[in-house]
Amino acid sequence: SGAHYNPAVTLAVLARGGGLISLADGALYVVTQVVAALLAAPCCWGMIRKEAAGYAMAPPNTRDHSLYLCEFLITFALCSVVLLTATAKGQAGNSFFGLAIGFTVLSGAVSVGAISGGAFNPAVGTMSLLYGAKPAWNVLAYWVAPLCGGAVAGGFFRVVAPEAPPLEESTASPKEKDESSKTDAPSSENSTDLTTSDMLAKCFVELVGTTLLCFTVGTARGGLAPLAIGAMLMVMVYMGGWISGGHFNPAVTLAVWARSLFGATHGVFPLAQAALYIVAQTGGASLGALAAAGALARKDAVLFPAPSEKTPVGLALLGEFLGTFLLAYVVLHTATAKRTSGNSFFGLA
Repeated sequence: SGAHYNPAVTLAVLARGGGLISLADGALYVVTQVVAALLAAPCCWGMIRKEAAGYAMAPPNTRDHSLYLCEFLITFALCSVVLLTATAKGQAGNSFFGLAIGFTVLSGAVSVGAISGGAFNPAVGTMSLLYGAKPAWNVLAYWVAPLCGGAVAGGFFRVVAPEAPPLEESTASPKEKDESSKTDAPSSENSTDLTTSDMLAKCFVELVGTTLLCFTVGTARGGLAPLAIGAMLMVMVYMGGWISGGHFNPAVTLAVWARSLFGATHGVFPLAQAALYIVAQTGGASLGALAAAGALARKDAVLFPAPSEKTPVGLALLGEFLGTFLLAYVVLHTATAKRTSGNSFFGLA
């Protein structure tokens, strides 16, 4: 079936194009998903009390624009990850698509669950109709925002991966399919022979990935915040690594450029491309901060990295240096080295 389980994902697959699913099948998928959600709630009541069953509901103090923004952004992230890890020919045969999709939901639930209720799925949101008038009040938002996120994700796919046709069954042998995917897939390394559209696609991926990462940094709270932030970085790397390299960090971009500068034998990363990446990442960080401020409805509520007042400046600098060194070191060895090319653990690492 493609394992959609979400009307927004089904819409994203339709908007993506390529004939992966027909409009009639898409409509049938959505009906099935909603009916299944409405049947799931009574099944839960049969195992536990109705009062103990979970459902999506925004807190009473959540503003409408915060609810819509959170549901839109995380559903956009989810649908983009689905499209670029599970439907793109350049990612054919990977073993991480399920991990990436699941951790997108986890990250979103931790970062904005307390703001929007964390549905990210119109079918899940529809369950709220069975729990009274107050929960049902959010159902419109749980349809409009996620569907908009899915539609925009389909457009995003068309911009950054237009060369990726649908993964269709054919009479080709598994070996022929494997060779075809290796030939057509963009290299994990960059080259100097890039068209303007290729470069724009790479920079757009860096912009979007950094936006979503910084949005998560700004909104995630509690003991699970580091997990949410790390999970968002991981899924963005799995989503966009095959297009841009999945840097989302000027320090990583600098490391990749320095690696190429000092005689790396596998891949070329010119200074001009590094500069464009850093511009895109900086823009993404700004957009992420603005989105977090919108989600939290207060600029001063946005979280950001900062040492405690008791931490000496030198110690803070040392911690940042060591942590960034480790990050860049792992990126270079798992995502750019020829001896580890083709691995599936680069995003998790």
